[in-house]
Amino acid sequence: MVAILGVITTGVTSLTSYLFKERQRNTMNQGAQLARDKVLSLLENADALRHTINGISSLSCLHFGSTTNCSDSTVNLKLKDPVGDLIFDPGINGFNWDGMICPISLGATACPIRYSIEIKIRCPSSGPCKTPSIVTKAKMKVLDLPLSVPINTDRYSLEIYNAQEKIGLALNPLKDGKWHRVFRNTASGSAAEGSVADLQMHVLAGADFKVTSKTHYPVSEVCAQTYRSGSAIHCLGSVRFAGDAPPHIGHGSMRLSTNGRVWCNNGTSTNTCPVTAEMDWYVRY
Repeated sequence: MVAILGVITTGVTSLTSYLFKERQRNTMNQGAQLARDKVLSLLENADALRHTINGISSLSCLHFGSTTNCSDSTVNLKLKDPVGDLIFDPGINGFNWDGMICPISLGATACPIRYSIEIKIRCPSSGPCKTPSIVTKAKMKVLDLPLSVPINTDRYSLEIYNAQEKIGLALNPLKDGKWHRVFRNTASGSAAEGSVADLQMHVLAGADFKVTSKTHYPVSEVCAQTYRSGSAIHCLGSVRFAGDAPPHIGHGSMRLSTNGRVWCNNGTSTNTCPVTAEMDWYVRY
């Protein structure tokens, strides 16, 4: 009888230990998942990513309008939130088993989950490096395992490949499908807002353009073509005569320029509305 009771007691103890470890395993997995979700949300949010990358000189080649070639590099990241506040510094912060950010100064037991976060830029073996391949990695490690319960940290690590488009969106927040005013010229052709150089960057980036003016001619013209000639950017209306040099607009449409000039065309090469106007220039991606 004593032997039987001993077997039963051992079995109950083993079962209790197993159930306790399973509860602990579930707690650890839930906490690790919450930590992973937090890191992923900061890497995928365009505003947060922009604040995270801005100010890192070795990543300046990724900025919108940059003419600098990138080079192979690996940069450690400190994650910021959408308003620019530092949220997670791997040298200072970790996560606890509740999935909450904690200071690593609390020690491995109270703050056991750590992440190393880096961005890798890889360029072609030859030629310019304007659009490098980009990999963002967040590697999890655990410094303290309660009851020696193992956890698969690879499951909660991250590798985001081909992040060029996401980073381009982050560093050019105008890529949202909406119209944004980026330039205004006076009737005399001076810049009242923005610059022609910045406007040209949008031309080169392939943005859609729209020009509005309430002076002389109340227009809202979506440009069929936008180009730079001399010191001015020109918006061609949706109808024009091919082969004209300089180009003139077709019947009922206009050529609008950042120098304030408005050209109209009635089928000849004569400007039928030789006026100047204040204009607002919008871009859309």
